[in-house]
Amino acid sequence: MEQEQWLFFLRSNFKDLDSSSQEWIYHSYKNLVYRDIYFLFREHELAEDVVQESILKVVDKATKLDNTANMKAWIKEVARNTAYDMLKKNK
Repeated sequence: MEQEQWLFFLRSNFKDLDSSSQEWIYHSYKNLVYRDIYFLFREHELAEDVVQESILKVVDKATKLDNTANMKAWIKEVARNTAYDMLKKNK
């Protein structure tokens, strides 16, 4: 599938998608945000936790987005904010 097509599917009702589509979206999402999150923690397990927690937030709010032009930037911001929240929580 086209590289940016997963963003379109992310805006649909995630729970209604088949498992292979959900997995494809998750891996595409992870490819977008993992490196930034890993840079903050320098630990694979914590970075994975943030990726998983932040995608739940993104999936919950993606259908409510009005402007999809900056969707990648918004996704990265959600992931970063989730990481910062986890850093504060683990202090």
